[in-house]
Amino acid sequence: LRQHTSVLVEDGAMTSFWHDHWIGSAPLATIMSVLLSHTTRPNMSVKAAVADGEWNLCLLPRLSLVANNELQVLLQGLQQVQLMAMTIDQRRMWTSLKLFSIANLYRAMSPMVQEDAFTTTI
Repeated sequence: LRQHTSVLVEDGAMTSFWHDHWIGSAPLATIMSVLLSHTTRPNMSVKAAVADGEWNLCLLPRLSLVANNELQVLLQGLQQVQLMAMTIDQRRMWTSLKLFSIANLYRAMSPMVQEDAFTTTI
């Protein structure tokens, strides 16, 4: 389901730092998989990652060259992030930014098919 949704972060308590699509073109676990392999807390929330206004990704002390490069790109992107003091969790369809529903998920996952006269009676 996460590949078809994006998240409005707000205070970050209900948003997975690595697995929800909240920053960038896809979930961080997808686009920064090497850096993810260097964290000790792969399931932390965004709120937990930014305790006291500083980003703490709970990374192992020695990063590989690739992980360090991914970290530098990520830290640059995180400079623009500001969390709000709200806790509303609104997940939206990634492809259309519509509110999440089973019907919208089904439409996103179904191949494009042409409707015929019979489909309206199903």
